[in-house]
Amino acid sequence: AHEEENLRFQGNYSDPKNFDFNANIARVDLSSLYKYSEFFKVQGKLDAEATLLRSENQQGMSAAFELKELNINREPLGNLIIQLGGNLETDTYQMAVVHRIGDKIPLRLESNWLGRTDPAVEATLTLEQFPIDFISPLGKNKLTDITGNLSGGINIWGRLDELEHLGQLQINDARLHLPYTNVDYSFANDARIDLVDQRLLLQSVKVTNELSQTTGLIKGAFTHENFHKWFLDLEISTDRLLIINRENE
Repeated sequence: AHEEENLRFQGNYSDPKNFDFNANIARVDLSSLYKYSEFFKVQGKLDAEATLLRSENQQGMSAAFELKELNINREPLGNLIIQLGGNLETDTYQMAVVHRIGDKIPLRLESNWLGRTDPAVEATLTLEQFPIDFISPLGKNKLTDITGNLSGGINIWGRLDELEHLGQLQINDARLHLPYTNVDYSFANDARIDLVDQRLLLQSVKVTNELSQTTGLIKGAFTHENFHKWFLDLEISTDRLLIINRENE
């Protein structure tokens, strides 16, 4: 561990129905825990405390994690607090997540889990100007310089391998760049996305290329298979919108 990091573990074990474990972690460097990803470079510090207790009278587990000075892809994202609780006997668990940037709370998540193997999940996600700039690497150099923020609410439920969702999001201050055509687009504020089943429905929204002062309307759907395979169906209507900004070779 680094000089400022602190890890402590203690516990007692008698048999599978009688044990008591406690772990404490302080100022652990996230980059030493997070597996390298081509899309996300994560930096920050982790504080955590976890307790696992089982006896004739108690069947509990609890844990609290705080990710401090969180930075993803060089974008500062404040602190992320995760609290877990549960009952080993009934196999039911709860998780609460709060994301803070200064005095703002861009993200809240409340969820309940039933079972450890193939759990059933019920969750409510609330976003308030949640920044999305850090997702730019997901564009794989086909979409770059993604900026903006999301607000709204989503309900999520089902088994992990067949989750469903229902909700609505608004996008503000959204921009992106298409390197292949060398074109930038900005999106009108309050652009709406409806989340139904496993579809993200983009309602008609105005897009602008500021260089040429041309505009269009875009709408369509993003469909996914449990957030893995994604399919895109977009429709653009315009009298004049810059599509390619390259000199003839």
